[in-house]
Amino acid sequence: MDPRHILSVRALGFLTLEALQLLLKRGNLLLDLCDSSRSTLRLDGHRRRSLYPVRWSDATPVRQFHPVRCIFAPAQWGNAANECDNLATILSPIRVVRSDGRTRDRETAGGVCSVAQLLRVGLVGLDHWYAGLGAVDDLARSGTARITQIAHRDPQRGRETAEKYGATFTTDYRAVATSPEIDVVLTACYCSENADLSTAAAATGHAIISVKPISMSVAEARRIESAVRAAGVRFISLESGYRVNPTFTTIRGWVDQGRIGRILTAATVLRSSLPTQPWPGERGRTWWLDTAKTPGGGWIDHSIYHIDFLRWILRSEIVSVSGDVGNVIHTDIAPLEDYGIANLVFASGARASVEVTWTGQPGASVHRIELIGTEGTLVWDPSISGRILIGGRNEPAGWLSIPIPQPAGTAAGYVRALQSNALPASIDDAIANLAACEAFYRAARTGSTVRL
Repeated sequence: MDPRHILSVRALGFLTLEALQLLLKRGNLLLDLCDSSRSTLRLDGHRRRSLYPVRWSDATPVRQFHPVRCIFAPAQWGNAANECDNLATILSPIRVVRSDGRTRDRETAGGVCSVAQLLRVGLVGLDHWYAGLGAVDDLARSGTARITQIAHRDPQRGRETAEKYGATFTTDYRAVATSPEIDVVLTACYCSENADLSTAAAATGHAIISVKPISMSVAEARRIESAVRAAGVRFISLESGYRVNPTFTTIRGWVDQGRIGRILTAATVLRSSLPTQPWPGERGRTWWLDTAKTPGGGWIDHSIYHIDFLRWILRSEIVSVSGDVGNVIHTDIAPLEDYGIANLVFASGARASVEVTWTGQPGASVHRIELIGTEGTLVWDPSISGRILIGGRNEPAGWLSIPIPQPAGTAAGYVRALQSNALPASIDDAIANLAACEAFYRAARTGSTVRL
């Protein structure tokens, strides 16, 4: 299917039988399903043919069908806005994207309808490879953007990746960051390189999706801030991915609705293994273990995601930080730490602990978020139970257990937000997150409480 002639209706949620019946009437559809097998099912009128094996049945319960990532349909459907209105009564939120040069945003019955041009994305670096490779794959499948340029210091890896996605390749990071032939710069370089590359991209007028953390220090991050503000460009860092993840936007909605009352405390845990993969399937020492290229070790590596999530879910800023940091297993990586736990106090009065380490075993990491409110508790537990547990205003009383859907792609979520001019975070958030991390390290190393 030629992407220039595709109307892409983006649905974040579960496809019910009611929705399926409506879609069958449209004919010639391609669904990208979010099930564990990443199946794709093509619907031709009332005939269905699996491009890959899928678990599908007319008897599938209405609320237990496959979660849908996107639905592709011919542009000949006609008025995209009308079709979006029809579908929005069943699937929400919905985004419609066309690549015919027209743009339009408006509220519909169940979501946001956007008719927009495909954005051209340039990837600067594959050093942060799990973010970079994940982003290009996500964007390539999303129907919202095209990866047109890739830069990487390793010619073989970079060229192979560029060929896979039909992009041009160079080893010159700055050439991509300042290219006039792209709309969005996505950096997956060393943190130590990001300030220079981001300021160059901003000066060229590009929107920026940045590696996390965005720099080696808050002082360095201010350079990016100045460039972004001077150019009037949009900026978001990869640590804000929870804000475009449908699971977490739903959780935030529950919190706002008072499902667990006012949040009093929170606890986040992520115990992963030491980063010893310089590239998928390879083992060796990585740049994450080089103090010249990253501002911290095992704690900041993933805690920055949690810091952003907590500020967002609590709608409150951090006012003080204390904690502990050290090396409990990997003493050879010092002065980088393999263990850290922060105690945060928010302006709202809420307290939170953030424990993030490199002490886990490969394949057995632990990731969990707990929110404790005045009227209940919510636990997100993807690594052990694979479920969201809610104990609060439930009927009947007790724990309500909900399966966690497959995660949505951060990069595609950011691009959709760029297209609708509704980025959920900014350079201000990236700086606030990094400032909290800096304060934690000062507090932990001096045994004091640092106020922000």
